[in-house]
Amino acid sequence: YLPDLDGIGEDSWQEAKAIFLNYPNNPTAAMADKAFYERLVAKAKEHNVIVVHDAAYTEMYYNPDNKPLSILEIPGAKDVAIEFHSLSKTYNMTGWRIAMAVGNETLVGGLGRIKENMDSGAFQAVQEVGIAALTQGEPEADRLRALYKERRDVVLEALGKAAIESEVPEATFYIWSKTPKEFASSADFVTKLLQETGVVVTPGNGFGAPGEGYFRISLTVPSERLKEAVSRIASL
Repeated sequence: YLPDLDGIGEDSWQEAKAIFLNYPNNPTAAMADKAFYERLVAKAKEHNVIVVHDAAYTEMYYNPDNKPLSILEIPGAKDVAIEFHSLSKTYNMTGWRIAMAVGNETLVGGLGRIKENMDSGAFQAVQEVGIAALTQGEPEADRLRALYKERRDVVLEALGKAAIESEVPEATFYIWSKTPKEFASSADFVTKLLQETGVVVTPGNGFGAPGEGYFRISLTVPSERLKEAVSRIASL
C-alpha cells in the first residue's frame, strides 16, 4: 500500500507541484518504511515537488519497537516536505480540531500566511486542552494504544474464525479486510450487512477505485461490541 514511485511517469513528475501522503494510512493501516521515504525525498528533490505528509496516526502504534516514522527523520526531507499532525487521534480529541504543521520553512510560512487570513486561530479552550495533552497526556496515550491493541486482537481473532482475510495493522485503529468473494462489490457487501445485521462498516471503494474488494472496520467501540459485530458479519 505504498505509491509506486517508479510507476509515475516522467511527464507527471515534471507537471506535479505536490504529492500527498498519509502514513500510517487510513484506511489500510499501512506504514511507510525508511527506504520508501528516502526514495520519495530523492524524487521530490529531483523534480522540485513538494511532499505533503498527513501524519495524524503516527502515535497510534502497537509495537514500540516499530514506531511509525516522520518523513522529517529522513536527511534532506526539510528541503521539500511539510508534515501535519493532529491531537485528534492520539488524545481522543476528534472534532476539537487542533493540529500542527512542521517542516520546510518556506512551506510552513506560506501556510501561516493563508491561515491568518482565513480565521483567527483555534478556540482558546481547545488550545489549553492541547497544552495539557502535550505536557501531561502521554500516560493516556499509552492507555489508548493498549486499548486499541486489545480490540485489534479481538477482532482479528474473530475475523479469522469467520474465514475473513484481513491485514494485521501495526498502527491506526482500523482493520482492512477483504470482502467475501460471493459479493460483487464492497458496496454490495456493506449494504447487505447493514440491512440484514445492523452492522456498519466502510466499503473500500468509498476511498477510491483501488479500495474495491475491501472493507474497513473501526476499533473505536468497546471489545464486546466489536465481538458482537464480527459475529453478525460471520452470520451473513
